[in-house]
Amino acid sequence: MLQMIKHSNKTGAAAVAGCMMLLLSPQKTFRYLIIVFIFIFSYNLLEHNILSDEKIYENGKVSITAHRGSSLKARDNSIEAINIAIEEKADYIEIDVRRTKDNKLVLSHDDVFMKSSGESFSIAGSTLKDINGKGIFSIGKDDKIVTLEKALKVIRGKSKINIDLKVNNDKELISKLVVKLIEKYNMEEEVIITSSNYGALLDVISYDSNIKIGYITKSLTDDFNVGEIDVISIAYEGLNKEVVQRVHGFGKQIFVWTVNDEEKGKRAISLGVDNIITDDVVMIKNLINKISSNVGDI
Repeated sequence: MLQMIKHSNKTGAAAVAGCMMLLLSPQKTFRYLIIVFIFIFSYNLLEHNILSDEKIYENGKVSITAHRGSSLKARDNSIEAINIAIEEKADYIEIDVRRTKDNKLVLSHDDVFMKSSGESFSIAGSTLKDINGKGIFSIGKDDKIVTLEKALKVIRGKSKINIDLKVNNDKELISKLVVKLIEKYNMEEEVIITSSNYGALLDVISYDSNIKIGYITKSLTDDFNVGEIDVISIAYEGLNKEVVQRVHGFGKQIFVWTVNDEEKGKRAISLGVDNIITDDVVMIKNLINKISSNVGDI
């Protein structure tokens, strides 16, 4: 119906313009043509906006991932940040996972830390006990580094989980340990394991093919083989229409990171992404609701 109205409006404007040109003098005809041109140009701008909103709406509701928990409101990868993300009803909660020297799985984006004394230490080169003894993670309500097991228990049944594997020459071991823990709590359907290490993802599905995997990348090369990957998680700077169409053409989903303002959010939605990874869940959720509401009013 909307398309018929648009077509009839354009046709009607053209017909009226033609009749008026026959009746008016050359000077008046020129003025009238300018008016008609301005009318048609303005209408096309309005039509473009309407179609853009229709496109956004047709893509369906975009899901939202809380980046390292609600990291704007609490220390990233902390239980406090996770709980806030749950309260904000994020569809996914992304957490960074590393392996300690004694094969414990902990939440941390970085591997190397520096104490105020100037002493540095790494997650991979320290035991869990040693890490907690450093006092680095004594921030906010958490006085210890969070283990993956604790995070799974907190999030289970409340949100899906995006586990970002941080690999340090231990891709087979960390993949195996993570899969084993997921299976322990029967959470295969509640998680997706993502990583910038393609080999680690292949190790994951070799241990359990029921777990979804996603490849993290800044851009997608023309020769990239999607293969067994379920999701492409791409940096916002590498996002464009061709990439989205290509990923969807393979029957895969596309996530985009890290989107923290409305203009980028609206562009990501208009391009057809399936999930937005953000530090500001509330802002992206309000943006999606606003776009859906505007389309509903058309």
